[in-house]
Amino acid sequence: MLVINYVHGKELQATYKTAAAFVAMMELEVPEFEDYYEITKVTEDGTEIDISDKTMGGLFNYLLARK
Repeated sequence: MLVINYVHGKELQATYKTAAAFVAMMELEVPEFEDYYEITKVTEDGTEIDISDKTMGGLFNYLLARK
């Protein structure tokens, strides 16, 4: 499970069954999130992922490159 804590006016959380589900959603013509949304923490199966670009776009790029 991918759990994303992010800021969009206030601290929010989004959950996806898999990292692939998040990547697929971000590839939609109109994704759920803007690329610039700031990520405060992201975990995959309970393990925190450390990404250098702490934005939704940065997470997308990280997960896409990991495929």
